[in-house]
Amino acid sequence: MQHNKNSLLKLFYQEASPQEASELQKHLTDCTECQKYMQFLNRMGMTLDKLPEERPLSNTFERIMENIPERQPRTAFVQPAISAAPFFKIAFSMGLIVLLIYFAQSKISLLPIWDSLQEFWLIDAIGGFGFMMLIFFTVGTFITLSLSPILYFDMHRKALRL
Repeated sequence: MQHNKNSLLKLFYQEASPQEASELQKHLTDCTECQKYMQFLNRMGMTLDKLPEERPLSNTFERIMENIPERQPRTAFVQPAISAAPFFKIAFSMGLIVLLIYFAQSKISLLPIWDSLQEFWLIDAIGGFGFMMLIFFTVGTFITLSLSPILYFDMHRKALRL
């Protein structure tokens, strides 16, 4: 068995299971290093038992409460004037959108209806990528417009007393 001080502490505080305790007792009969550690724990325990028990003063709670201000001071959050994070987020989002449009354009060109759609003047003028971009941003606009009342009322809930 290894010299595991945590197991010896469990034995000292009588938290070890009966099986662990019997294994540790067997180990203690053979291991002088662990015997010395257990003797140290016993001496420490006896020394601590001799110390008087300390209790806080009766008015400790009141003294603590007196030192706590009724209103906590407000800390001002200072936002940096210019941050580069939004620029990177916008650039990443735009790159992702362009990749999604390119992927959708490559998949829509495989559809049988695409041949008939290419005859329209709009698709002929803007191409397959432009057509998918137009569809993507149209759908995005409708989604945004459908969510705007929810966002508006969520932001102004306190003013409307809801």
